[in-house]
Amino acid sequence: MWINRNKITISQSSRKSKSEISNVLYKKHLYIGTESGTVECYSPAKIYETEYFQKKIDYLESCDIQAKITAFDFMETGGITTTTFVSNERNIRVFDVRNNLSTIDNINNVPGGTYSHELVKEFTNIHAYICNSISLNNDNQFFISSDYLAINLWRPDRLEGCYNLLNIKPLKNTDLVYVINTCKFSPYLNTIFGYSTTNGEITFNDLRESSKSSKILKILSKRF
Repeated sequence: MWINRNKITISQSSRKSKSEISNVLYKKHLYIGTESGTVECYSPAKIYETEYFQKKIDYLESCDIQAKITAFDFMETGGITTTTFVSNERNIRVFDVRNNLSTIDNINNVPGGTYSHELVKEFTNIHAYICNSISLNNDNQFFISSDYLAINLWRPDRLEGCYNLLNIKPLKNTDLVYVINTCKFSPYLNTIFGYSTTNGEITFNDLRESSKSSKILKILSKRF
């Protein structure tokens, strides 16, 4: 049985930023995404806060693209740099985050220091609908991103493009009865991922079975 012995309690009133929380992820540290496009890192005290997105206007569709952080994940590179994958409603950005302390101080986990955030890649309008998930597999060879109707597969070391794993969009929009809520890789098996839908179902898939997503297990919701 896994027990998390690290307890971090952060209230809205204790945060300097008054922006509402939109996403939370716990790995080596606790990461908080906000409505204003920033990500805060705690362990347990606040380590850094940085802005990844700003509100923009889509002139083609005459609408605002909100700065809100909708999904993120973090890849430890084995060195002193962490690769961050973060998205708002339309775009996915990849950043290298580095503590500016010396290498020896980083290895010895000396507290303090400032962090630099370098933009590596940006994908605009990569999803037709609001991006709601980003998830790395356990060996950091792949990550998936999803919106309401599609799931894409990426290689962190080859960010030229992605491969579509799943597309549930029907020929007629009137035939659409559910959408994708979230998707996530298994923390134990690097080829297994699952996604949940608004009709209360969870579907698991194995990349070894097919290059395209094929169901290996479906958990149905209990009907009352």
